[in-house]
Amino acid sequence: MKAFVAILAVCACASLPAQDQLAVSGTVADGFERAILVNVNFGGAPQSLTLTLNIAATSGSAGLDVELIDLDELAANGSTAATVEDSDPGTGNIMLTLPTGNYSGTRQFAILVYTNTNGTSPFSGTLSEATLAPGSMTLAGQVTNNVSAVPARQTLFDRSARHVVEHPGARTTTSDVRVNFGGGTQAVTFWVSAITFAGDTTVQVYEIDSTGAEQLLGSTVASGLGSSEINVSSSARTGNVTFRFKIITPGASIVSAYWAVFPGTVSVSGFAGGGGGGGDKGSCTTTGAGSGWLAVAGTLAALVLGLRLYRTRA
Repeated sequence: MKAFVAILAVCACASLPAQDQLAVSGTVADGFERAILVNVNFGGAPQSLTLTLNIAATSGSAGLDVELIDLDELAANGSTAATVEDSDPGTGNIMLTLPTGNYSGTRQFAILVYTNTNGTSPFSGTLSEATLAPGSMTLAGQVTNNVSAVPARQTLFDRSARHVVEHPGARTTTSDVRVNFGGGTQAVTFWVSAITFAGDTTVQVYEIDSTGAEQLLGSTVASGLGSSEINVSSSARTGNVTFRFKIITPGASIVSAYWAVFPGTVSVSGFAGGGGGGGDKGSCTTTGAGSGWLAVAGTLAALVLGLRLYRTRA
C-alpha cells in the first residue's frame, strides 16, 4: 500500500507543469530608475512565452511605477507589443503580464522600477513563467540610473543609449554612439524615441559609413509634453559602427532627449568621445550637473508612449 501511494505521488508530481521563478528586489528613490536585466532561455525550438511579474513596495508611501520590456521586440517593432506598465501608490501588488515574441535561444528582458510619488521605495517581487524549466531565467545585471540630471548621457547595460539636453532656444545637439556588430556581417533594426517637454523636438538618426559620411536612416518628431518613436535599419556592417543622433529644436524646448534600444545581436560600446560604457553588467554615465528636471520643468518625467523613460510629477 505504501509503495502504491508513493507511485501516485510521483505521478502527481510528474503531471505538474514546470515553472521557473526569479526573485527581484532592491530600492529606488524619486528621481532615479532601478533597471534589472533578465536572461530568458527559450530553448532550441522557437516558442512564445508569457512572463508574469508580481512586484510591490515593501514599505513607505512612495509606491512603485514598473515596466516590463521585451528588448528585442522593442528594437524590431516598437513599443506596442514590447512593453507593459502599471503603478501603485502604496504597497499594493503590481502584476504585469507580457506575451513574448516567438524566440529560441537566450533573449533579454528589462524591468524598470520607479517611485510613484516623491520618496524612496524598497521593493520585492517575482518574475515567473509557467512552462519553463527551473533555472531558465537568470539575473543578467542591475543598475541605478539618475534620470533627473540635465544634461546627461547614459548607456543601459549594452543594449541602450540615452541623451538628455536642455535647449533654451533653437539648437542642434549631436552625439555619436559606438555599436559593436561583431565579426559577422549583419544589418540590424533598432528603436529610437524622441522626447520633449515643450515645443517640437526632432531626432535624426544617421549611420556613419566607411568613408565617414552621414547616411540618414530616419527621423521622428515629438511635440508638446510628449514623445514619438521610430524603428530604423542599418546597412550590413561588421565590427565597430558609429550611429549619430541629432536633437534639433526650432525654439525653446526646456528639455529634450532621445532613447535608442538595439537588438541583442549587437553591443552598445558607449558614446564617442567618452561617456557610457564601462561596467560588466550595466552602466550609467551622467555628464553635467544640470539643474535637474524637477527644477527646470516643475516635473521629473516625460513619457515614452507607455514605455516611459521618466516619470510625470505634479
